[in-house]
Amino acid sequence: DMETPMFLRLLQHRPILVPHGGLVAASYGHVDDLAAAMVAIVERRTLLGEVVNITTDSVDVNRYIATLAEVVGEEPLLVTVPDALLGLVEGPVFSHLFGRRHHAILATDKARAVLPAPTHDLLSGHRHTYEWFCAQGWSDRTDALVDPVWRASWDFEAEAIVAEAALAAGAAGVAGVGAPGAPGVAGAVGVTA
Repeated sequence: DMETPMFLRLLQHRPILVPHGGLVAASYGHVDDLAAAMVAIVERRTLLGEVVNITTDSVDVNRYIATLAEVVGEEPLLVTVPDALLGLVEGPVFSHLFGRRHHAILATDKARAVLPAPTHDLLSGHRHTYEWFCAQGWSDRTDALVDPVWRASWDFEAEAIVAEAALAAGAAGVAGVGAPGAPGVAGAVGVTA
């Protein structure tokens, strides 16, 4: 539920909501690297029963958005959303990770010591994912998908409501809200779903 809607937001020039001042952090790993690591663990009987964190880059929401914008070749339309507006609408207005103060940076020392090195970093992994996304013919998609693992989805109409409210609050000078034209916030007056 992260890459597909983010690619669509960028391609369709939709607002990208940035909660918690962008201070949401997660670890990124590519599915091919995860699969290769799982095979390697099964082949190394001594690792059975061990906990091994398989991931590569740690990334905050701002770096994540910047990386995907580079991959897609579009300038992101960022809208900073203060915590006071997070409950404005029901439904998914962020990915399952960015909607709350999620901080999950994993130690990978054990994996680096005993497993093959990952083949994808944050940028190359998303380039590969974007190629797959385009091959699916999804660049013009307007309907939301439901992620079968996370049971998560997206709602661009709800996101547009939150973006309008955040921009209006910023224009009114509400503390903690980015106004159009402010650093990290694009002028998104008249945001449409």
